[in-house]
Amino acid sequence: MIKLTRNLPRALQVLPLLALLASTGLYAESDFTVRGFGTLGIAHNSSDGAGFTRDITQPKGVKGGTSGHTDSRLGLQLSYRPSDTWEATAQLVSHYNYDGKYSPDLTWGFIKYNPSEELELRAGRLGWDVYMLADSRDVGYSYLWVRPPVEYYGILQFSKLNGVDLVVRKPVGEGLLWGKLFAGEAADKLAIDEHSYADVGGSQLVGGHINYQLSEWQFRLGYTHLELGYDIKGDFGDLLDMLEASGNPVLTGIAKGATADATYHFMSAGIALDRGPLQAQLMYTYLDSESDMVPDFHSGYLSVGYRLGDWTPYMSFSIIAARSDIDMGAGTPSTAPLPPAFGTVNIAGINHPGQHTLSLGARYDFLPNMALKLQVDRSNVRREGRQWMLWRDIEADWNGRATLFSATLDFVF
Repeated sequence: MIKLTRNLPRALQVLPLLALLASTGLYAESDFTVRGFGTLGIAHNSSDGAGFTRDITQPKGVKGGTSGHTDSRLGLQLSYRPSDTWEATAQLVSHYNYDGKYSPDLTWGFIKYNPSEELELRAGRLGWDVYMLADSRDVGYSYLWVRPPVEYYGILQFSKLNGVDLVVRKPVGEGLLWGKLFAGEAADKLAIDEHSYADVGGSQLVGGHINYQLSEWQFRLGYTHLELGYDIKGDFGDLLDMLEASGNPVLTGIAKGATADATYHFMSAGIALDRGPLQAQLMYTYLDSESDMVPDFHSGYLSVGYRLGDWTPYMSFSIIAARSDIDMGAGTPSTAPLPPAFGTVNIAGINHPGQHTLSLGARYDFLPNMALKLQVDRSNVRREGRQWMLWRDIEADWNGRATLFSATLDFVF
């Protein structure tokens, strides 16, 4: 049975209007601009063993059926530019979020000072572009795929931060060298399941990246230091409160370990090529974790597409592999018995992602600012731990394999 969002059929009725807006622009004057973007999507999961999610903000995945929740979203961007050096921008995005609703989220809300082509300073709510393309991952029209590779982008804890960033650009040789420094606090809520979420607001981030653009090539190196703090709400939060109040040293240790602040280091590298009809990207990141609950892991992807007229067939391979030797501390069992009301908690691997996906697809640009995409994904998941980072409602006998069929209509206006 197709589980489309309640408003998706209604949205389909306004596609002719969106096509007109996409070709003309919604509203634009010299100092005030209104633009938007959106995706109408459906995804079908052949497996009923686990629910597929696009990223860790989604509380429920598509499982053994079809859903319009996974990829559908709508965004609106407003900009005011009173002079050549000052600009104010706000962006609202509505998508399936941590509480199962589509409440609009302020993803951008900043003031920009741009005194020259070499210097740019922003303050306010900013996108967290820790990886190449991460700042635009809600804008489906801006990339080839139905969705950014989940093994790489889906596990990002944050999409935005409240803070400042500084960009410096300088011609070097035949190319352009530019870098960004940023610092701020996270402002996100992450789904654990349909009844629980983690509020990571206030977590401290500082980092930057350096880029070199040479003709059709772009190279990038990045680093982010994250001091993660969070408050778990809902049923899982209530369970942790009861464990901590149990008086059992093992159970108390579990509760404290699950909510302890932790430090993470993100190191990333990327290469992108845009040469006429050929588009290719190779990305890699390494997470150095100082948390006992989250292991170090590597992730990356390779993507290649080739444009043939209005069609662009593409393929991608993405992977995430976590360190298997999680150190839970001396004397702490990997599975701890709980009071009868709770059953058993599996400690090791609660955040232990490990999977790879091969994707084949095609993009059809049938109007100047609208594109239809079709994609097939074959995922193989290592069956260890709870793995709530990328999958939901996992059956005990799931073999770790799933095939996903997806279609999206992406537009900008």
